[in-house]
Amino acid sequence: GIESIEGDNVEDYPGARTISDNVKAAPNLEPIPSPINAKMDVPLFYAERDCFSSRTEKGVDKCSYGELDNPEYTIALVGGSHSGHWLPALEIVAEMQNLKIDLYNKDACRFSSDDSNGALSKSCMEWNVDVMEPLLSDPPDLLFTTANVNSGDTIPAGYISKWKEFEGITTVFALRDNPRMDEDPPLCVEKNPDNCSVQREDALSAIPPWENTENIPDNVVFADMSEYFCDDDTCKPVIGNVLVYRDYHHITATYSRTLAPALEKHLMKALENL
Repeated sequence: GIESIEGDNVEDYPGARTISDNVKAAPNLEPIPSPINAKMDVPLFYAERDCFSSRTEKGVDKCSYGELDNPEYTIALVGGSHSGHWLPALEIVAEMQNLKIDLYNKDACRFSSDDSNGALSKSCMEWNVDVMEPLLSDPPDLLFTTANVNSGDTIPAGYISKWKEFEGITTVFALRDNPRMDEDPPLCVEKNPDNCSVQREDALSAIPPWENTENIPDNVVFADMSEYFCDDDTCKPVIGNVLVYRDYHHITATYSRTLAPALEKHLMKALENL
């Protein structure tokens, strides 16, 4: 679990646990991963060629993690990299709670019926059609995906129409997208660590996107993890001695793992209300 990060005390690299568990981070430590290694600090599924669909690939790949034989619940993690970077946190939650995680991931894609004015490729839109068959033929207890894009203050219509297809079938757990940074965080932290934060008001909409969106189906629960990226004023590139981002907008696998206790609370609340 998280305690074993780098084999050190949790105080050394608590990451998001400084917020979720009030752990006080040890002072004067260089953050992990080191900025030079941050780009490689990705979820493990990227190393397994059959666990995700690349940008141009046809078809749907699926890999399963956690408790495979006798899970309490099954969660499908669906979408592109902004869904996928939550897998390291989910794997820890799965271990604690006997969950099975089915990963349906497509590079440079989102779980949507609409190509967002050409932002999503033809290959992505075909995947969005094809992925419905396994999800509907053997529905998960919870479908985990993103609720919005970047700092967007509404939920895209294409997301809503996908969620509606699961009404009466399964619960959708929609997580607010993480804030994005202005400069490449690993590079910035290496060169000028005190000057890499962004203003919260620039990185997150003032109102959660679901409060600005109509026609949200009844089977959707929302989770907002913004407090683990931003305080009242700023969003930071290093939290609890852990580098939050591996690039402008993807979180490091190391930081993702430290988000497990916070994510577990949101997830278990949703699962217990099924």
